[in-house]
Parts: sequence; C-alpha cells; structure tokens
Amino acid sequence: MWFKRFWRGQVHKWMNRWRMLAAFSALVGTGAAVWVNQMILRGEEPRSAIVDAFKALNTAASAVCTLAIYSAHWLEILNVRLNEHLSRGTKLDVDVTFRSVGANVWFWVEFIICAVHVPPFMTSEVGGLNMENMVVYRIETMGCVWNMFRFYLLWWAFVHFMVHDLPMRHTVGSYSNVKFESLFALKRSLNTWYSFLYLSVGWAVLIVLLGYTYMSAEASSCLLPGSKNQLCLEESARIWTAADQSKFEKVNDLFLANSCWFIFVTMTTIGYGDVTPSTHVGRFVAVVAAQVGIILTALFTAALTNLMKYDQSEQSAMVIIEREITKSNLMNKAQEIISLWWRRCKGKSVSRRQQRQDIYRLHTELQHYKQASGVRSLALFPIVQ
Repeated sequence: MWFKRFWRGQVHKWMNRWRMLAAFSALVGTGAAVWVNQMILRGEEPRSAIVDAFKALNTAASAVCTLAIYSAHWLEILNVRLNEHLSRGTKLDVDVTFRSVGANVWFWVEFIICAVHVPPFMTSEVGGLNMENMVVYRIETMGCVWNMFRFYLLWWAFVHFMVHDLPMRHTVGSYSNVKFESLFALKRSLNTWYSFLYLSVGWAVLIVLLGYTYMSAEASSCLLPGSKNQLCLEESARIWTAADQSKFEKVNDLFLANSCWFIFVTMTTIGYGDVTPSTHVGRFVAVVAAQVGIILTALFTAALTNLMKYDQSEQSAMVIIEREITKSNLMNKAQEIISLWWRRCKGKSVSRRQQRQDIYRLHTELQHYKQASGVRSLALFPIVQ
C-alpha cells in the first residue's frame, strides 16, 4: 500500500510539472502573438520574414502547450483512480485511453484555447459594420486577443504555490473530504498578510490584459499602412458616426497606457468619460472590466476584514486584559458597597451620589463582575441589608 501512496505523490508531482510546462509555453506563444500584432499595428508587412518567424514560434509553443494539457489531464484521471483505489478499495485501472481524456469537456476547452493560433504564411482581414461604421480587423490581432486567454494557466501555477507546502495533503484530503484545489488556494491566499500583494498583482495583470484587448478592439485595420481590404474604401471606414450622429475622423490610439487608464477607471467604477469605446468589442471589454472590478473590490474588502481580526496571540492577550479590567471593576463595586455599609453602620452622612445608588443594582453588577473575573468567594451583600 505504501508504494501506491508514493506513486500517487509522483503522479501529482508530474501533473504539476506538465501544468507548469503548459503555462510557460502558453506565455511564450502569447508573447510571440503580441509581438506579431505590435509589428503589424506599427506598419510592418504581414507577410515579412520576421513576422512569419514569430508566428512559427507561436505554432511551436502552441504544440507544446497542447501536449502538456493532454498529459496533465491524463495524469489527473490516473490520480482520481488512485484516490478511489486507496480510499474505497476499487480495482486500480492504469490504462487511461484518449477516449477517457476526451470525455472531459474542460480538456477540450483548454485544448481549443492552446491550439488555436495564427500559423506562419497566413494573413487576412475580417470586417463588417459596427454601429453604422466600418471596422476591419487583421486575423493576427484577433489571434493575439484569443491567445491572451492562455494566461488563465498561470492560475494553476498559483494554486500549486499556495498548497505545495502542506504536508500529507493528499492523505488528509482523502480522509477529511477536503479538496486542496482552486477554491482552497483562493481562501488561503485571502487569509494571509500577503493577500493585498496577491490581489494587487492580479489586478495589475488584469488591467494590462484587458487594456491591451481594448486597444486592439478599438484599432481598425483600415487605418494601417498596406491594408488591401475592399471594405476600407468606403467612407464609413475612416469617417465614423458617434451615438449622437456627429461625425469624426477615426484615429487608432495605439498607446497602451491610455487603454490601461480606461480599464482602471472602469474597474474602480469612476468612469471619467475622457475615453469611451467606439466598437462593440470595446464595449464588451468595458463590461467585463466593470464586473471584474466589482469582484476584486469585494475580495479586497474580505482580505482587509480578515487582516483586521485578532490573531491567536492577540486574542489571548485581549482575554487577559479584559479579565484584569473586570477585576478592577469588581474591586470598585466592592469598595462602593463597603463604603456605603460603613457610613450606615456608623451613622455617617451619605453623599448625594450614594443616596441615588440602588443597593440591588450594585449587588447585580457585583455578581456580574464576580462571575466574569472568575472570583469564587466574595460575599458582601448581606452586610448592606
């Protein structure tokens, strides 16, 4: 049995390694796609050798990413079978077929995200009407925006970072029915002093990704040098009509900082209005940014709430301090009762404050402080009756 548990640990280790390889290759491929898009937006010929070279790099990275995704899902199925064998005693079947992997819908989602890209020697333009305006996109731009979905693979690297230091997490998870996966990693990240750092880095990455997507969505290929699409010959390709029916000349804003500024003010629900989307895709990106901003703000609030709570040592210190405060209040009430009893026994004059005091209320408060402070013996009430 021990070697099967060891085998399960090795399977999980290799599954994480394939996930890391998928994330790395996805970043390389996405970087190549972004570089191709930037060269074309800056006026580079789409059929040039340097553009095709980066497209080939994206193709190689996409192939490695797809292979890594398949291997990770293959090992994940084997890991599930090992867990069922060790916890329930079912027969262990190590023959994982392609059909078993293909039955998982999430595998095909990841496969499409990693596999779809613009290969070398392929270039084209796609256009259509957009609110009575003609907008044309290059497929390199569309492929770049699609490839940016691969950044989700970084989440698996973050999950592994958050749970890799937990000893015997597989055994503990099997007996406690706790899955040390995405949700657990998110909860653990929000319950540490580094939660603000994690959320800030995630927020910054999303601002850059959504900002670049917005910039690409608002850039029309008709305004690029060398565009040969027939749709760009129409007047509506260069002179656009705004929502208030006013005419303006379309200009591509290729400064990423301006797009990131728009995403930031949208995420924070400020919305100055100095930058507005003029395409359907740009508006969709703005809607996504607004929703993501609301979620991140809620997570920041939750993280701040957790950080403002006392930790275990602070709670212990506060219990001791509160007990000492209660003892002090107990002594003050006992002093008031003794002083009132002495003055009445000796026939001394009683102050106005003492005259207004209710002896039964004093007794009730005394008993309350006595119970809270843990004092076992204190009998003063009979002396004031």
